[in-house]
Amino acid sequence: MKKYLLLFTFYFFSASAQVSFKTDILGKKDLLREELSLQLPIHLDSLANDSYRRIGVWTAGGNIVFQQMNPTEELPYQTMNLSANVLHLRPLGTRWSWLAAIGIGIYTTENRLSSIAIGENVVANGALLFIWHQNQHLQIGAGTLVNTLLSYPMIFPTAFVEYQGERWTGWAKGNFLEGGKGAIGYHFNDVFSLYLLADASIYAAFLRKEGKKAVFFTQHSIIGLQPDFKVGKYLYIPLVVGIDLMRMSIYKERKFNTFFTQTLEGTSKQSYSPAFYFSVGIKLVN
Repeated sequence: MKKYLLLFTFYFFSASAQVSFKTDILGKKDLLREELSLQLPIHLDSLANDSYRRIGVWTAGGNIVFQQMNPTEELPYQTMNLSANVLHLRPLGTRWSWLAAIGIGIYTTENRLSSIAIGENVVANGALLFIWHQNQHLQIGAGTLVNTLLSYPMIFPTAFVEYQGERWTGWAKGNFLEGGKGAIGYHFNDVFSLYLLADASIYAAFLRKEGKKAVFFTQHSIIGLQPDFKVGKYLYIPLVVGIDLMRMSIYKERKFNTFFTQTLEGTSKQSYSPAFYFSVGIKLVN
């Protein structure tokens, strides 16, 4: 099964339809996150004779992330992210492919779920990556991500690398808006694999704070072991047990001249001590 990066939700996509659900528990239930994603290939070009095992495919997908934490006066109690994407992967020359994507996302909090505003909660995304195939096992991609986080289009870098051998697998991917993630794993047999996972993901929600358009970020630095079980022909059960080394929550005003340098006026950065992390998921691949 050939895999490539799906940009805006930090997943890989393949030529197969798949749906997945996972639950994350951080800091003794201080934070609970649930995530549902769907991917559906809508057109596939067969490249059976390609020496680098490349594919040509159109894919449509969606993602929902719901996050709940202990209520405080300073932090949102609940946040929700919804996104939808269309991606197109196509070989380019003898060793290259290109990946184009467009998408839309809604990032909001519990008190704005019924009052989504186009200018405040909805973000448009676009991306273009060029992928170099060193051989059948190693791919490296880099490109740009265009996002309307600050209410107008801005360009950010994005990149990934993936190695998929007969037994060993390794990958890393990241962009400015969603942080980074990586893993290295060993495929023991047809039903069990084990990975060492590092995750520095960022989750966002848009809201008004102190009367200003703001974005609320939650960022983690997680390291853990991920045993991955395959049950039958289509069902996968990934688990992660580890530690959240650093969790941070911060407000930023959605203005270019302050976004990269300071927190929103009247708010402060919230930091948390290391805590236990556990994740359990289920994935159906057809």
